[in-house]
Amino acid sequence: MPQTVFNGISRDIISGVAISSLIVFVSSLLPVLGALGLLALPLPIFYYRAKLGRKNGLIMLAVVIGVISLIVGGASPDLIFVAGLLMTGFVLCELVERQMSIEQTLLQLQAQLAAAQQEIAALKNENAQIKEQVAATGEAVERAEHEAAARGPSWTE
Repeated sequence: MPQTVFNGISRDIISGVAISSLIVFVSSLLPVLGALGLLALPLPIFYYRAKLGRKNGLIMLAVVIGVISLIVGGASPDLIFVAGLLMTGFVLCELVERQMSIEQTLLQLQAQLAAAQQEIAALKNENAQIKEQVAATGEAVERAEHEAAARGPSWTE
């Protein structure tokens, strides 16, 4: 049974979050070794998911993504990449737990990555559309201001 530290929070969850966050932090500070360090990122999630179970593994995954979001300053491509690596560790543990063959595991992981790529592409497309709408609105406001300035003051004495 996991040892609780505060209000039922497991010491294992805290150490898993700390290890995963430390890997991301060190990888961001050491660019050359960072790429190799990020390859180890799914391992803590895999280990603690196997040790703690699905529910606590998901809690740990969410907390790690939240902490990393604070480190990188919100949503960014880096956060999406790191979250994908973390989810890879979680999914790998699920597939190992279900005793799938290597071929099935690879197919499932590729399906997960393809779905994530489609979601990222959809988010980028949506972001581009929003930027276009904001730009069009800004241009309309500028035109209206220019026309109002050309007409002169609208009050009468």
